Amino acid sequence: MKALFTYTCTIVISLILFAACSNSPVDTQEPEDGFKGMRIPAGFTFNTTNDVTINVERGELTESVIATILSAHPADNGRVIQRAAITDGDSRSFNLSIPAHVNAVWVATKSPGELTRFQKVEITPGGTFTVVAGSEPQQRGAGDAGLMNVPNGCDTGCDRILTGAISGDQGNILIVNGNETVCMADGSSFNGVVRFAGGSTGAEFRVCGELTLSNIESWGGSRPNFEIGTSGTLTSSNFAINNQQSVVNNFGTVSLTQNSVNMSYTFNNYGTLTANTVSVGGTFNNEGNFTASNNLTNNSGTINNNGFISVGNTFANNSTASTVNSCSFEVGQNFQQNAEFINNDFLSINGPYVLNSGGGNFNVFGPGALVVAQSFTANSLLTGPTEAYARFNIANTATINSGGNLTNNLDLCLESGNGITNTGTIGAAVTFCDAFIPSSSCNPGAGTQGATDSDGDGVPDDEDDYPDDPLRAFNNFFPAANVYATMAFEDLWPALGDYDMNDLVIDYNLNKVTNADDQIKDLVFSIKIRATGAAVSNGLAVMLPVSPGSVESVTGQNIGGGIVTLNGNGTEAEQSNAVVVFTDDTTRELGRFQNTQNPARHVPYDEFTVTITFGDAIERSVLGTAPFNIFTFRVDDRGKEIHLPGMAPTDLADTSLFGTVDDATDPNTDTFFVSESGLNWAIHVPESIPYPLEGHDMTLAFPNFREWAESGGTSNTDWFTDESENRVNGRLYIRNEALD
Repeated sequence: MKALFTYTCTIVISLILFAACSNSPVDTQEPEDGFKGMRIPAGFTFNTTNDVTINVERGELTESVIATILSAHPADNGRVIQRAAITDGDSRSFNLSIPAHVNAVWVATKSPGELTRFQKVEITPGGTFTVVAGSEPQQRGAGDAGLMNVPNGCDTGCDRILTGAISGDQGNILIVNGNETVCMADGSSFNGVVRFAGGSTGAEFRVCGELTLSNIESWGGSRPNFEIGTSGTLTSSNFAINNQQSVVNNFGTVSLTQNSVNMSYTFNNYGTLTANTVSVGGTFNNEGNFTASNNLTNNSGTINNNGFISVGNTFANNSTASTVNSCSFEVGQNFQQNAEFINNDFLSINGPYVLNSGGGNFNVFGPGALVVAQSFTANSLLTGPTEAYARFNIANTATINSGGNLTNNLDLCLESGNGITNTGTIGAAVTFCDAFIPSSSCNPGAGTQGATDSDGDGVPDDEDDYPDDPLRAFNNFFPAANVYATMAFEDLWPALGDYDMNDLVIDYNLNKVTNADDQIKDLVFSIKIRATGAAVSNGLAVMLPVSPGSVESVTGQNIGGGIVTLNGNGTEAEQSNAVVVFTDDTTRELGRFQNTQNPARHVPYDEFTVTITFGDAIERSVLGTAPFNIFTFRVDDRGKEIHLPGMAPTDLADTSLFGTVDDATDPNTDTFFVSESGLNWAIHVPESIPYPLEGHDMTLAFPNFREWAESGGTSNTDWFTDESENRVNGRLYIRNEALD
């Protein structure tokens, strides 16, 4: 951006040349293309966020609840936004500023002795939403496993419905033709063979009655599919399916009496399944009860358990197999671990548990996973959770051999009191008989609950971000933990300039440090000065809606001296509101005209952190939401401030500039820092985005920006995101991080 002098001279010279070359009168009407043709609805302040309120209620829980608002589920890289304790009341309200294009957040709640529960909250602008902490947890991406969940039944969608005592089509053979769906109605019965004929690929046999199956025949490469309804029973002495594409869905009762079942297909069990020995080479999803009275082997398949599995003798996890247990998995004798086994809940082994060196990792994800075994031998890596603990209750001996490695949050407890034989590695986070595992319908639990609160603020140490400081308890972030927002400024106010918004570009992350009562003790601004495209130097500050005396101290400011005058507590002097100057010169480190033209000549950002500490903690509602009132001021003219649209100036602003040149500020109507056509001199975006190159205005660099602004922010709310057609990269300053 050029200085006002340069800008004015350019216009004058251009007009002289134009007059010299043409006798036609000059058309003073501005063109309707580009940013000057924009017409912004009255009152629109270019806000890219929406305010929402989430009320978290304690529900039936009687103890304190720690509530955390997340940008997404943790498995999807969700980041912390806000945290608070519900200790002396029944609920806590979270007032959030959420990106306008985001339609959901996640709420995590935890009370002593309980696992963390995650609930997704669909949000709309300005809405208030309620979450009950004691509610059942919501699973991320319901249906991700591809399970059917509800049976189709035997009265609809059937090509044939068989009733009563069913006779075979050929003797004791019942034939399913082509892509036919044959249904055994409730109360029906059949004893014999089911033949899938005609090379069928979509044929299905549904059982809502009683099926005694002596054999399955597949003719011409047919693909047998079965559904056993909630009222159905299937008993088979030879349940053999050889097509890997076949699917069996059981909602009723299935008993496979043959010596061994080779499950090379997909079996989804929601009901009760019993067998002798089962070998899995396909996919077995268990949501119900499954008993293998002898052995269960996962050779190269996938087992997902969200129900109850009981194995009488040996479970072997071999080859490239993957087994994930998210409820209860009990093994009567031997557990042979040679491949990936992920335990998220309860695993019981009435025998030795051996983690072999030739296998994959045994990943204990928790929190709250419990393993009970007679003995334990580790010859390979065992990885615990990074949040909370998983516990091993070992009846007799534990041996960590040279290849064994216990890492992350694992608790090892020998009930016999025998020592641990260790020639391997036991990580620093591993504890011994200390972890408390709460009970659930899947897990009997273990250990003794004993929440430690070192600072006595009512927040347990394991949930307290400041366990030794009674004045502080939680970190609360905007936009979210480790996520930065962008602010960009045009510095020629009250003239519009070229609208490339790169005279000053900053990123910031805000941490509101709160106490156990959800009051703000500190504001921690992590700031990056990214671009200084102006010909003049500017300072950067924030005005807060509290008195200067409310501030105890300010640390981390980048002040050179002589430009601003500070009070003893670090606030700016002669202000009725608390004004904190982050830096009195944003060009001190970067210089002028930096990072706006050639990304190959990128200058490293100027990064610093400013902490504002209040004497008495402030209510959230008093301070409001980010970005508060961050603004710039001219180094050579302190009174020349630029704020976001609608934000009031400080006491030191030069109000004589209001309503001059292009500015339409009118304090009588609370109209601040907008032009006659509604244009702005500053913008705030709740994520870090690239900004226009010098001379490329916002409407050219972000094609959907104009429609968003002219709609008053109702359409194209994601105009700044890195989605198709939102950005013109050739008009944006995008640094090559590899050159840093």
